[in-house]
Amino acid sequence: MPLSPKQQIIHSIKKSENILIAFKDIKYGNGYPAGADAIASALALQKIITKNNKTADIASSNFSLPKNLAFLPSADKIKNSIVSSKESSISINIKNSGLKNFSYKIDGDLLNIFLSPKFGNLSLNNLKVDNGSLRYDLIIVLDTPDIAQLGDLYINNKTLFDNVPIINIDHQPQNDGFGEINMIDIKSSSVAEIIWNVLGNSKNMDEEIINCLLAGIISKTKNFRRANTGTKTLEAAGKMIELGANRHEIVEMMYRTKAIETLKLWGRTLARLKQNENIICSILTRDDFIHSGAEENVLPDVIHELMSNSPANDTIVIIFEAIDGKIKALMYSETKNIKIESLGVEHFSGQLAHIDLPYKNIIEAEKILIEEIKINI
Repeated sequence: MPLSPKQQIIHSIKKSENILIAFKDIKYGNGYPAGADAIASALALQKIITKNNKTADIASSNFSLPKNLAFLPSADKIKNSIVSSKESSISINIKNSGLKNFSYKIDGDLLNIFLSPKFGNLSLNNLKVDNGSLRYDLIIVLDTPDIAQLGDLYINNKTLFDNVPIINIDHQPQNDGFGEINMIDIKSSSVAEIIWNVLGNSKNMDEEIINCLLAGIISKTKNFRRANTGTKTLEAAGKMIELGANRHEIVEMMYRTKAIETLKLWGRTLARLKQNENIICSILTRDDFIHSGAEENVLPDVIHELMSNSPANDTIVIIFEAIDGKIKALMYSETKNIKIESLGVEHFSGQLAHIDLPYKNIIEAEKILIEEIKINI
């Protein structure tokens, strides 16, 4: 009987020694930080692996650690890039020429090596290049629907990704199943819940690991308020708390410890809040960011606050003037998939959509976008 995906994952981790854990490039969030679920799940998985006397690195292109996740253990060790092969070597047979002098020079991206023979000529036929063995023997990709969304991590290490088995763990229905082993569970609230279901019985579980997994679940369920919070999710969270996870501290650090700049921007958002049928909308000008001292990367927090205080069937939209001068928007719907072909927007329920608007005036952009959402809901 063939092994189930769960059994395959456990078997693959057991037989591997050096594991890479990866999640999508920040640019696929339009410059916003990676999700807490991916980060917390990666950290939990890394700790489980290293407790089994194996090595594990976490990497994500252009990674930026959100301030509210700095409390997660070893979060500051997540890398932006990797070296995918071990030491390379260049060998030259000098039996028939000897070697008088050797030197090298780096000229931009070019390494120039200079060799002077004692006698005769050095022949390129005597040259041998060994690229070295691959550094990792297993790759685990989390919360990433398409392998191309790994960005430069994938582009710059294609030999690694083409030759090493990939475990693909996700709960998003649009995941294209790019791994040799695919654990795509759309009934789970989060990647953290899937990892708990696969590895939760491990003897190596400790409070740090369980806190990371609970943080991932809390992030994706918005502290158990979203519609994706099912009975199994609550059972998993309850078991984690029973084993020592500190829900109060996690919620405090992730949601209630906010910088004064974020609170100021929240106030400016509320001041212009409008409700149009089931669409809640606000606009933010560049002056709002300047006067509050906040940056665009806090906008997902603002969306979360609006969502937490709105009915589940509402669609939430923030239209803003970005630092690059363009008009952009964030859109969130708990229950609706929204496709706006004229703007190239495809939004899946429970996820944050990032929209570039081809307008120069923010009021015009607001009017047109709201009408398009009404038509396409």
